[in-house]
Amino acid sequence: KSVDNTLLLIQMVAARMGIAALPHWVVESFERQGLVVTKTLGEGLWSRLYAAVRDGEQRQPVTEAFIRSARNHACDHLPFVKSAERPTYDAPTVRPGSPARL
Repeated sequence: KSVDNTLLLIQMVAARMGIAALPHWVVESFERQGLVVTKTLGEGLWSRLYAAVRDGEQRQPVTEAFIRSARNHACDHLPFVKSAERPTYDAPTVRPGSPARL
């Protein structure tokens, strides 16, 4: 069965109704509670996290502060999250509906 809701998916795994492949930071608190058991997939899988921002608000100080805070919090408190180097060039304008890089 395919499930799009992450919390429901974790609850189904905890109820022994299936398995899931999720980032460790998503299931870490459930693992600490003993609700699920995690196993690594080889060396692990890495991907970027994105923040969705409305067109024209990418460079607003409050938006930049939020993204910086979210990045710092994730890197400081989630053991399997690491910061990717920010590009040295100015990021392209993001169209409505497309994700902004975190």
